[in-house]
Amino acid sequence: MKRAWCKLIVGLAWLSGCAASEPVAPGASRSAAVIASIFNLSAAAPAPDAAQAALWLEVWATVHGSAAGPLFPDMTVHSGDRIGLLARTSVAAHVYMIHCGGDQGLSVFPAREALAFAPDRRVALPSADQDLPLRGEPGNEVLYVVASKRPLLRSDPELHAALMGTDPEGEWSCGEDFDALLKGPPPGLPPRSRYHFALRGFASSDGLYRVARAFADDSGVVVLRLPYQHAP
Repeated sequence: MKRAWCKLIVGLAWLSGCAASEPVAPGASRSAAVIASIFNLSAAAPAPDAAQAALWLEVWATVHGSAAGPLFPDMTVHSGDRIGLLARTSVAAHVYMIHCGGDQGLSVFPAREALAFAPDRRVALPSADQDLPLRGEPGNEVLYVVASKRPLLRSDPELHAALMGTDPEGEWSCGEDFDALLKGPPPGLPPRSRYHFALRGFASSDGLYRVARAFADDSGVVVLRLPYQHAP
């Protein structure tokens, strides 16, 4: 009886001298096991179920050349400058980077298949030690980063066909129609922030624009949009 009171005091007040990390006997009740697990700080946290874990995408964009530092939305950069991207996903994901140039030409990296991202690791885009040089015709340009929890062919077959150049309607170019395709179905909730990097998904970016961040929509897809002005 005295031992039972000791366990109860540990669970409710955390002030007793009894050992909170004492293992729970096989015949103990479920509530006793829950109390013991909550207050056993030395126990390892249970591994999350990957199938149920939410996908979020973070992107850091920096400019090097005429300016040095974060690439802010609608910032003016110049021919010869380089843009560096780092991306991270919360869970394993399939990732694409898309560049829309000043001539409305569309480039997809990788060209034929997605990058396989491991959870919670920063990855350079389009590849390690390679920035995106600003060349060609100046104008309004956009960088997109697309992440999908499942293969994009399953999550959004139309978007996958457009990115892989297999759409029966023909080749896509940048513009409002392409934006609409990337945006996908209307979101079920309003954006979480007025700093709306998220073209698809639910934005949660910080107020300093130093990181673009969003959670995936119901289909498990998130698209971040980073526009800038390319000047001569």
